[in-house]
Amino acid sequence: MTRSFLGKPTSQNMIDVMLYLQQYVAGDTPFEIHNGISGTWYNDDRAGEGFVLDVAPRDEDQWELVASDYTYDGAGNQVWLIGNAQAEGDHAEVIVFITSGGEFGVDFNPDTVSRMEWGTLTFSFGDCCSGHVVAQPNGLAVASGMGFETVEFDITRLTPPSGCP
Repeated sequence: MTRSFLGKPTSQNMIDVMLYLQQYVAGDTPFEIHNGISGTWYNDDRAGEGFVLDVAPRDEDQWELVASDYTYDGAGNQVWLIGNAQAEGDHAEVIVFITSGGEFGVDFNPDTVSRMEWGTLTFSFGDCCSGHVVAQPNGLAVASGMGFETVEFDITRLTPPSGCP
């Protein structure tokens, strides 16, 4: 097969080929987190919240998962939980932080932002389009009075790559 035959594949074309090969040709090879799962994830029963995941190379044969969780506290206020961790096979345990104190626009001052370790988001994936998450607040987050509790549920890709079942 020549380059002229292939044309000019895009990055998404190459990701789609890698996902296809891993999912349908590799057979018994266990799924591992890689950049093909980067995207927006959600649970249909929890409309209004979800995750933006980005996976990038960390070291040779290692992947870094960056997770942003847009959700709510117990009073209905919007909350973002943000963190990153090294992927371990099909899962990653991400320590996430919640921020407060910043202001929007020209009055933004990074010195006024406070960061509190919230707890962990533990992600696991069976393939490029389905996963599971456990959101577990730590003692400080629970004691904050913001109504946090441990929850877990399945997640799916909002915008799956082509070839995903």
